[in-house]
Amino acid sequence: MNHADIETLAKNWVVDAASKPADARVQQVVVRLLGDLCKAIEDLDISPSEFWSGVAYMAVDAGHRRQGVARNMLKDMINRYPHAELTCAVAKVPWFESMGFQVLGVRATQVLMNTRDHSSEGLMGLLDVASIYSSLEVRQIHHYLLQKHGKRAMIDAEKQRDRHLDQMTRNAKVFVLNRLGQNAANEPRLD
Repeated sequence: MNHADIETLAKNWVVDAASKPADARVQQVVVRLLGDLCKAIEDLDISPSEFWSGVAYMAVDAGHRRQGVARNMLKDMINRYPHAELTCAVAKVPWFESMGFQVLGVRATQVLMNTRDHSSEGLMGLLDVASIYSSLEVRQIHHYLLQKHGKRAMIDAEKQRDRHLDQMTRNAKVFVLNRLGQNAANEPRLD
């Protein structure tokens, strides 16, 4: 991929990513930054196979499900970046396997999957939801539930939530160990 191809692709991404007509100045800045990045990639002679991508979260609107929307998005991503990684619930593993992903390990309550037999060395941004739990809205909901059900019920609900998360984590680990075997050539990641 040469610099001009990458710059054209970057311009398309900026337009595709906009939910409304793109602001010309924002587009100019983003295209410039991506162009500079692409120039650095070109200077370093990085091959397309060295790029990787990750799926942080994927959802399809209820009215558009079972129409191939997610499958097409994933195919497009894999065509652009053949080295792709994601995590999913145990129940979703067969679907992602049908898309060419393979089980690598566990990440918290989810199964770690990749289109290759190894994880990438790159970093992936994750959504930190901790601030949501300290928001005014959540505190108000918590206060309301506390008033309605009492402190004991809230403590019991929190314990039940924690047990559920622990069970999901155990289930993911058991699934991966069963799938890859206890003595897998590539040690499964059991984060």
